[in-house]
Amino acid sequence: MLRTAALAFLLGLAASASPLPEIRQMYARLSAAAEIKYVDALFSLQAPDFEAFSPDHQRVDLSLQHDRYEQLLRPALVCALTTEVLAFREEPKVAICRVRQSLRWEQVDPGAHKLIVRTVETLADDYWVRRKVGWRIRACQVLSQELTTREGGLGTIVTPPKPRPSK
Repeated sequence: MLRTAALAFLLGLAASASPLPEIRQMYARLSAAAEIKYVDALFSLQAPDFEAFSPDHQRVDLSLQHDRYEQLLRPALVCALTTEVLAFREEPKVAICRVRQSLRWEQVDPGAHKLIVRTVETLADDYWVRRKVGWRIRACQVLSQELTTREGGLGTIVTPPKPRPSK
């Protein structure tokens, strides 16, 4: 009897443990996917019924989102995604993370032959739900977002090829 009570107590503790460490691991997976420009993995943590909302609470059309990321990241020389969880709240069926994300990518401007560094800084509330496959992002409410573009500090980094002498 005592053994059963102890087991029930321990199982209860395990069930009530915060999902935050596991969710932080999911954000780390997203960072790893961005680093290798693996777009499918960037979307793998979204629930099938995922929705996103702009700062003015308008639903974002996600139909072309995957293709946009492919076009954005394919030419990138370097890509980095960092996520900082600023606040965490758990409700009966959802875990809510207020996050600050920074997506940075570098690419060469083919016309100017200069390194261009772009950064998107986003403040958002991510709504995570527990599914059979683990935690998934069900919704994202973007609170603010800013894109910055700057030239790299290395000056001209790509030299156009010299024309070959004709024979």
